[in-house]
Amino acid sequence: MDSYGCINWRPTALPEGETTESLETKRQTMSAVFRSAGPQAIELTDVDEFMALMYIYQRHMINSWPAPTMCEIEEQWPFLFTKRGLCTQFHTLTGIEASITLEMIQRFFVRINPDVGTKCTTILGTSRKTGSAVKRKVESISSRVTTFLQRLTEFEWKTSN
Repeated sequence: MDSYGCINWRPTALPEGETTESLETKRQTMSAVFRSAGPQAIELTDVDEFMALMYIYQRHMINSWPAPTMCEIEEQWPFLFTKRGLCTQFHTLTGIEASITLEMIQRFFVRINPDVGTKCTTILGTSRKTGSAVKRKVESISSRVTTFLQRLTEFEWKTSN
């Protein structure tokens, strides 16, 4: 484990046969593809391969000090601001499937059932164990978590739509 629960926080070894210069050339190519084809270019198989190949280069920029702004990261790595790009980055960084994590956030923090798209508003529920009526626990959520969730829900994902 590297840092903050991540398994690949600060990778150190460049991919075989690659240099910082060759990775920068690939990054520029990917930025040009995004500018010309837009977010739907994420569906091209080469994009996934390039993103995986350039992961170390991405992390070095993201982990640098002083930290880059979100605008700088978006300018350099526009595919990270697509849902697929972010989910792939999250999986490489943590080893956890982002779709599972997003479902957990929906179910437990925002109280949305992602299967049917409805929000749970009831105070009483039925225990799965006993079948009896139970009152839902009301827990306060850390302000950092609520701020994160607010920003996540307000974020305008770049999509092909």
